Amino acid sequence: MSVETDKDRAFEETSGDDGGPDGIFEPDDSAAVAAQQCPSCGLFPFGDAVSECPDCGTALGGEDRSQQKSVLLADDSTMARGKIGAILKQMDCQVVEAIDGDEALRLAAMSKPDLIILDVMMPNRDGIKTLCELRNDTQFKDTPMVMLTSKADAKTVALALRSQASDYILKDASVDEIKERLALYLGG
Repeated sequence: MSVETDKDRAFEETSGDDGGPDGIFEPDDSAAVAAQQCPSCGLFPFGDAVSECPDCGTALGGEDRSQQKSVLLADDSTMARGKIGAILKQMDCQVVEAIDGDEALRLAAMSKPDLIILDVMMPNRDGIKTLCELRNDTQFKDTPMVMLTSKADAKTVALALRSQASDYILKDASVDEIKERLALYLGG
């Protein structure tokens, strides 16, 4: 006996000639592009049945997200991204995640976030270098940028603030403290 689920039906409705075996939708016209393309990474996931981009995790379709704040969270630690990302989602933010400074630069240019959170120590390009590069780009001159660190030594904090970081947050701070600090930059 076979049981068909809503997920199976959604897959059948959205798969076909336009989707390949990897589940990527490739539209034929620009109207479809605007409706289907992930605003953060540009991927074309299958139709309306997909609620989250399989590549970057950005929430797609469904509810009106026009009032949500967009946050770019860059950290190479899965645990840190999970903790901070969960807090941001509780604060009704749309979260775009990057695992290093290079990816953060690429995603910032694509998603134009309302807030950028950067880990101080990341591979390829650390948070301070990423911060400096973003600050040199006029489109991010007024974007709040918060540094995330596992240790708040005076030298690192001073360097971050001299590099025009808006603030810094310790990774092991309490959930309430993190929410309170981030709310300063999210208007809440």
